[in-house]
Amino acid sequence: MPYNPFGDSRADYRWGYAMNYTPFDEAVVIGAEFWNLLGGSSIYQELLALYEEVGREYEETILNFFQR
Repeated sequence: MPYNPFGDSRADYRWGYAMNYTPFDEAVVIGAEFWNLLGGSSIYQELLALYEEVGREYEETILNFFQR
C-alpha cells in the first residue's frame, strides 16, 4: 500500500479488514517500505521532496480552486 493513514510504519496500521484477511506480516508493505521496495532505498524521500516542490509551485492555484 502506498500510504498508511495511521502512521509511518506497518506497526502503526490499524484497519482490521486488511489485517484479518491478508497474510499481513508476510505480504503487506506500506509507505516508505512500499516505495523503497519499488524504487530503491531513497525513492520515498525523493517522492516526498517532489510532492513538496510541486505543492509550493501550485499552492496558489490549488487554494484558488478550492475557494470557488
